[in-house]
Amino acid sequence: MEENGKLVQFIFNENKEVITEETDGNITRLIRTSDLWARESEPEKTWCHYASDEQGSTVFITGKNGEVKNRYTYDAFGNTIEAKEKIPNRYQYTGQQLDPITQQYYLRARYYNPAIARFTQEDEYHGDGLNLYAYCANNPVGYYDPSGYSLISSEAFSKLVVKANHEGIGGLSDNEVSDMAEYWRKNNPNPYKLSQEQAENVMRQGYKYPMEERVGTGLKVPEPESYLPKEYIENHANAFEGGASHLEKGYSYHQFYENAPYFQRSADHHIFVTPKKDMDLSLLEAGKGHGGRIDTSIMEKRLGYNCGALTGDDLFVINIGDVNKHQVRIPLGTEMGCNEHWICGGYTEGMMPEGIAYNVKNRSEF
Repeated sequence: MEENGKLVQFIFNENKEVITEETDGNITRLIRTSDLWARESEPEKTWCHYASDEQGSTVFITGKNGEVKNRYTYDAFGNTIEAKEKIPNRYQYTGQQLDPITQQYYLRARYYNPAIARFTQEDEYHGDGLNLYAYCANNPVGYYDPSGYSLISSEAFSKLVVKANHEGIGGLSDNEVSDMAEYWRKNNPNPYKLSQEQAENVMRQGYKYPMEERVGTGLKVPEPESYLPKEYIENHANAFEGGASHLEKGYSYHQFYENAPYFQRSADHHIFVTPKKDMDLSLLEAGKGHGGRIDTSIMEKRLGYNCGALTGDDLFVINIGDVNKHQVRIPLGTEMGCNEHWICGGYTEGMMPEGIAYNVKNRSEF
């Protein structure tokens, strides 16, 4: 494209994000993880790092020694309140590309104008409401829209997860798969950051079959090792080094754990577990301000349980110290206990690490 009389060339990745920019022989390479992370410039061979806020917007750019080069502040809809720049940078609000001439943001399918808090082209998908130009349902703090097609929220992600579990990946459109993968990789706490292409492949492999076909049927599904990088799997395993925990209602605990030699709900005596430290912190948070009672809705959301699954009974925490003995691993989605909120890739809907522990005995072992 031509910009201020100069030819500017871009190279995009599979998610239509700029990874290389060239102007008059000056090349800038952008390094991306879940957000824009750093840039390298040639021929100067200079490095800069990006710092983002909760919306993914660039707030600082620092040099190799940590000195602040650029500083930005925005209002909720992306209007720039302050911009102090020592180096040129077009990647600002929500980490997206700002057109310096029109002062609009390139969001793949459409351009967004923060001055009017609207897209400048109508939505190609007419199913999200009557206002086809609205940005993030007028709630840019709670949502983001990297594709220009649809906003993404935890609620929208949850609905896509339920749909994928019941219908399999074939029941989702390409845009829905893209949105689900985008939210998942952006919020996934695993230190190994997947690309959009990798995340979409995880969704397609993990939800290859609907839960009615895979849970407890003996159906062979793709192993996580076939679609997740080794480093990702290792990071997931490391999260359980301090032990694992499982939260169970009193009725089930007394029936399946208390007096039985093994957990009796499945043939391989498995249970879903999360890292003990994450369980402890979640229970502490769920108990704040409730007079010692646990807000079960918080735990249900964190653990990916159905609404109301933990209400109306005492709760028991089952702790497992030796995770290696119980072969804790990323769930396949075939295990008994897998529900419509199950998320492939080893994390719950509340983005807590989730694993399967095998051959779990009664409380005498814990």
